[in-house]
Amino acid sequence: MENIKQKIEDLIANNASDFEIAKVIKSELNSYYKTLPKIFKKSSGKDFLLKHTKKIENIIKLVYRVATREMFFEYFPTKNSIPLTIAAMGSFGREQLSPKSDIDIMFVYEDIAGYNIKALIEKMLYLLWDIGLKLGHRVHEISELESVAKEDITIKTALLESRFIDGSKYLWFKVENAIEHIRKTNQKEFIIQKIEERRALRKKYPLMMEPNLKEGVGGFRDANLVFWIGKLLYNIPKIRELPKEIVNEKDYAEFHSSLDFLFKVRAALHIATNKKNDQLRLEYIPEVARLLGYEGNRSHLIFAKRVHKSLRVIWLYSRIWLNALVAPYISLYKDYLKAPPTINSLTEALDFLIKNATKKFHSHPELNSKFLELKEKSLDFDKSLILEIFKMPYSSAILRALSEVNMLGFFIPPLKKVEAMPQFDGYHKYPVDLHLIACVEALEDIKDRRVKEVFDALEPKYQLLIKLVALLHDAGKGRISDHHKVGATIFRAYGKKIGLDEDLVELGAKLILYHSELSHVAQKEDIYNPKTIAKFAALFPTKLELDLIYILTYADTSGVGNNIYNEFSARLFFTLYQNAIEFLQHKNYLDETAKRVKRAKTLQNSKDFKNLPKMLQKKILNIESNLPFIKYSKERIFEIAKKALEVEDYIYQLTNNKFLTIEIIRKKELDLGYLLAKLSHLNIVNLDIVRLFDGKKYFKIDFNQLVEEEFLKEISYIIEESFKKQKRITLPKPNIKKEDILIDCNH
Repeated sequence: MENIKQKIEDLIANNASDFEIAKVIKSELNSYYKTLPKIFKKSSGKDFLLKHTKKIENIIKLVYRVATREMFFEYFPTKNSIPLTIAAMGSFGREQLSPKSDIDIMFVYEDIAGYNIKALIEKMLYLLWDIGLKLGHRVHEISELESVAKEDITIKTALLESRFIDGSKYLWFKVENAIEHIRKTNQKEFIIQKIEERRALRKKYPLMMEPNLKEGVGGFRDANLVFWIGKLLYNIPKIRELPKEIVNEKDYAEFHSSLDFLFKVRAALHIATNKKNDQLRLEYIPEVARLLGYEGNRSHLIFAKRVHKSLRVIWLYSRIWLNALVAPYISLYKDYLKAPPTINSLTEALDFLIKNATKKFHSHPELNSKFLELKEKSLDFDKSLILEIFKMPYSSAILRALSEVNMLGFFIPPLKKVEAMPQFDGYHKYPVDLHLIACVEALEDIKDRRVKEVFDALEPKYQLLIKLVALLHDAGKGRISDHHKVGATIFRAYGKKIGLDEDLVELGAKLILYHSELSHVAQKEDIYNPKTIAKFAALFPTKLELDLIYILTYADTSGVGNNIYNEFSARLFFTLYQNAIEFLQHKNYLDETAKRVKRAKTLQNSKDFKNLPKMLQKKILNIESNLPFIKYSKERIFEIAKKALEVEDYIYQLTNNKFLTIEIIRKKELDLGYLLAKLSHLNIVNLDIVRLFDGKKYFKIDFNQLVEEEFLKEISYIIEESFKKQKRITLPKPNIKKEDILIDCNH
């Protein structure tokens, strides 16, 4: 920086033009921005933001020096004599400036004749724009500060966090006096407006998979709000300077650690995308994580999980501190539950939540504080209270409250691993734990009339079960193994631990194992095909099981995000559900399909199956007929599938050991009637016809006798002729007119 200062001094001494000076400063600034990634690696977080803020601040000071020299030449007065002061505002004022954030500055002046201050400000602005700084600026005469602050809450907020950069310190002293008066004026009105403003932004940017680090829940604006109101009421320079009864050191340490991490994330996001960006989209995560040093197979997951945990910490403590700050002025949570001072154990706290749960219930910040305090003192709580939660009509409110105090996994251990866990599938809008709570919320306020009728008809024990299943169905995520299987295992262990009846435990585990089945079949297969319906119904062979999987699918889809469960998906789910119920009458075929499904699952889990090429695995599972899964050995199925994969027209094989067997795999049409007629003098004891895949079929004809070797050639000739005898019909090409075509998108 000293080098650039000297260059500027030399240019001024040589009467260089504004353009030449701006060019030199711009070059310095561009060089600096190119080195930001390296600087970031050495120093990230708040320290990086502070250094970046100081760098930009020095550039502004340099521009001020150039502008005043240009204006006054050899008649240059002292800084304090020039009736102009320059202040930093916003993140620049808080010394939290990110690389691509707007640089907010304010010019405050006194209109004294002879100084031509407006021209000086104009010269500075043009120079700053010419060197490439993206400014957000305000210009005010000292006498108007109080009036503009009264008219616009945004200006009042900016003034509260403004910081002197350069210019007249005498004038800045007057500015500080004006701000002090502004600070003490209409405090209650300011608090109410800022809280309502923040509530609106939280509603607009909830805590989702792609969080807004600035405006969203737990973002910088929550921390800013604590600072603004703290500054308003106590004139403190930092949150940690608030009275100890409001902010204690231990809480602040956790809060500050999370905030510092989010500062790093935002700075890395700006560097990675090379633009001002506050939303951490999924596609940005790999590069942002890399810049922050996250490496390895699960690095993206670990990074995103920490982001969400940090946001929750900021939201939790901001809520607690804000409530304490504004309590003398307004009641932030007048419709919310307030914890009595008598609670002295976690068991009592949870019991209190259960007894007072209502539809609009959320935990009060005082209750948040109570939970945090109790967590330090006691790790014991009554497991039976967990079942009591799910007996409540609005148990989701209790779960949401536990989540807000970061204790959902503490009270319900199966959820500890999935707390704040991201989902990178591009489908889910929330982290795993928030998705699960949203699923329970959907069950407690069912919007679909058909689903509600099915739910209301359930016995209370099954209503409790489906809510518990909805909460735990994704508890197996984040592991290497299939989360359906892991989730079923977790449910069995946890269900037994909390005293759930054994039959309910097994039923719940089954629902979790197949919780995606109804959605998958309804949206990807032909739900009017009897075989599709039979295969689905075989997994849920009772009306109760179909009821429960239908309700669970509604909850799971509704908990993904807004408008994911819509009229189209609702119709698909209900149609498959109804078709499956009707199919329950076909007991024989259902039993056969159930055997096929069970055998297919066994095949999938076998080592030999897993060693097959992926394409062949898929073909085997897509074999249309049930017969091979019921009748043939694993090796025989693999052998037939491998051969069929290579068939273009047909192949056949004759075996004449103990008795004659003919095996044919064909894609080309076979005249089976002709073949059997020609062999009618032989006694057939078994005929298998198996629909395979890709339009291919397998035929196995067993006879009860051997034949002479010379007759085998004749049989081969008959088989060959069977493929020639097939008559093909050539249909005329239809003449379809445009006006004859109707597309029904709602079919």
